[in-house]
Amino acid sequence: MVRVERLSPSLDDRRRSYFWTRAPGCRPQCRMRVPHTVHMPDQVTRRQHTVPKTLLRGFSDPKRCLAMKRRDGTDGVISLNNAAVRGDFYSYRDPDGTLSDAVETWLNEHVESPISEVLRRTRQGEQPSASDSWRLARFAASGLLRTATTRSYIEQLDRHLGPLLLLHRAIATMEIDPTTISPASLDRAYAAAAQAWNRREKQSDADQSKLRTFLREFDNLSRKMSTWSWSLHTAREPSFITADAPVATFAPGDGGWHGILPEGSPVFIPISSYRLLVGEQHLLGVGLVTTTLARMINTRLAREAYDAVFSDTRMRWPEYINLAPTPPTLPKPTITWSRSKSRGKPTFPATYPAVHDKSVRKLLDLLGAENVVE
Repeated sequence: MVRVERLSPSLDDRRRSYFWTRAPGCRPQCRMRVPHTVHMPDQVTRRQHTVPKTLLRGFSDPKRCLAMKRRDGTDGVISLNNAAVRGDFYSYRDPDGTLSDAVETWLNEHVESPISEVLRRTRQGEQPSASDSWRLARFAASGLLRTATTRSYIEQLDRHLGPLLLLHRAIATMEIDPTTISPASLDRAYAAAAQAWNRREKQSDADQSKLRTFLREFDNLSRKMSTWSWSLHTAREPSFITADAPVATFAPGDGGWHGILPEGSPVFIPISSYRLLVGEQHLLGVGLVTTTLARMINTRLAREAYDAVFSDTRMRWPEYINLAPTPPTLPKPTITWSRSKSRGKPTFPATYPAVHDKSVRKLLDLLGAENVVE
């Protein structure tokens, strides 16, 4: 395998390794990102879509271009092949150091290919059938989890929980009652734990760890949503956008974080500027989409987007779509310490929930997953 690649100094932001060039066949202002690459046989896929092309295709014009707005304030037109692309986003290195795109391949075979025909039919106005439910559930689960936004949330949780677990272990080892420590002292102890956490050596399988988290939650959410009702809804005029986080949910407006899929929330997936797929525990009806609902969904997509939102080039951008300059962040956690009321079963070692999807289980094994957390 031979690859010539223009890389930036920072491997954490692979998108900076791409340069802008004009996309053939698109209008003059349509530019696309392409890696300076020499492709050879059997090369792993390194340019990976965080939103599958089969979904983005519903928003592309006859020249296979989409309108785009980014958080840095720029806008323009981008080709379908280059929208929502990040370098090595699902890649990891095998124990022998070989770069693997097994997760990218799995997504294509087990999520994207099965849903393509469903999206084709529903874009033509056909309601999804009961036999489509498992495909839609997997598609929605992956859409919630495979994004740069969710990856960022995992990293934020790691930064919050890592120091807390270190501090908890120290307090438990020394048999200190945390309720006897002043809040100021706990804050200082947490700050010291955070410094220790940040100085630690990077986990050797950090990339695999994030992918394992994605796959376990995928198995959980797809199984949950496979029993839901799925319906198609249509707008009277072009109304919907999509984003690099393409599935919308609604959560209570209390300022807290209620998880990737808030309890009781349906999932909303715009599949074209006119069509909307909705998954919910109990079907509430099918019909025309109101402008109010379209605005709520678009606003939510724009809020959860990591970097960019997209629309059909033939549709006017909704005037209310204004991206904040920074990606979404989780609220700062509130930490409450208390004395254990009894000497019950310890938290660790703990066992992960069983994985029901055989293809997920196989991929987890490939990623070095263990069932017990010490």
